[in-house]
Amino acid sequence: SFALPQEDGAVLVHCSTQHPSEMQHVVAHALSLPAHKVHVSCRRMGGGFGGKESQSALFASVAAIAAQRL
Repeated sequence: SFALPQEDGAVLVHCSTQHPSEMQHVVAHALSLPAHKVHVSCRRMGGGFGGKESQSALFASVAAIAAQRL
């Protein structure tokens, strides 16, 4: 995961997930932002659902916090 700060306090998060809306919710919560200020971009992934769905939430949140603070 990596994150880029955007205008007006928003953040763009690039992460590996099959559930971008969950990443948006988790990152918004971690940053205390409304969900519309978090934009998630991910490459198309195949395969069955499971670990790829939510395991990246920790890494997406850490990247977003670092981008916001630094």
